Amino acid sequence: AWFKLHYPAAFYASIVNSQPMGFWSPETLSEDAKRHGVRVLAPEVNLSGSGCSLEAAPAWGSPPEGKGYMAKMITSAWAGPAMRIGLAEIRGIGDKVAARIADAAPFSSLADLAERASLSASQLETLARAGALSSLGARDAMTPLSRRQAVWVSGPLADRRIPSLPGMALGDEAPELPALSAQESTYLDIATFGISPEAHPFAFMREELERSGVIRIAALPSARDRSQVRVAGVVTHRQRPRTAKGTTFISMEDETGLANVIVVPEVWERYRRTARSADALIVAGRVESHSGVVNVIATSLEAILLPVGSMSRDFR
Repeated sequence: AWFKLHYPAAFYASIVNSQPMGFWSPETLSEDAKRHGVRVLAPEVNLSGSGCSLEAAPAWGSPPEGKGYMAKMITSAWAGPAMRIGLAEIRGIGDKVAARIADAAPFSSLADLAERASLSASQLETLARAGALSSLGARDAMTPLSRRQAVWVSGPLADRRIPSLPGMALGDEAPELPALSAQESTYLDIATFGISPEAHPFAFMREELERSGVIRIAALPSARDRSQVRVAGVVTHRQRPRTAKGTTFISMEDETGLANVIVVPEVWERYRRTARSADALIVAGRVESHSGVVNVIATSLEAILLPVGSMSRDFR
């Protein structure tokens, strides 16, 4: 608790570096870090280590207004270092390759990276898809490539170690390609390294959700006890303790926070397929507020289709 208050970036970086462990996934931890004022930065071959590290970063807006403990904590974090995601978090890279890249850095170009870090075409393409090549260009760092361009040239550049006739090497240049949208970048971040540094997937659905009467999770504490609500989020956990007499507890997360959903056996059976398999849910139910703890007693469940796979940790 002391580290989380005074050194939040170090706290979250250490927890992510200690995975797999504990209850929360790296994505949930990074979202909590952002809500507490810590800037989260994507992996980058010239800036990341193998694991998460701390990095001085320019200010990213003004901290929210408030009073008391949370205001102090968030204001302190806003002025502190950022958390840079490590290369080992990228799926398909792993600890050994990440350490090899970090030890050989910095790199002047994609070709330099492929040669000195001894990367295969698939490894270089994986880094490109993760956006980890943003500081590099095909020939030099003065002409940086977009994420799509980096994917385009990564395979041929990795194969440049194979001798070829002069002028016949591929991969030096990429065509002009449209930049990824913020939504596309977010989904690709989650697909490639399991964390969305800039935005939560639900931020892109908020307008549509509000039109259908779905409130933000952060609004639940101010909802009247026993009132009917609709709330939505990515499923992070499903649990059914032996002592709960068949009741299932679902944890959900949107861009504003976490919610606890209680699903009694008869509701679970009615929506069994959706309850067990959906990556994200819209839950209609009754607010139960007691001693500062807020739950939603579900009466119906509706699946939301996400372009990325499930992040939930179920029945542990």
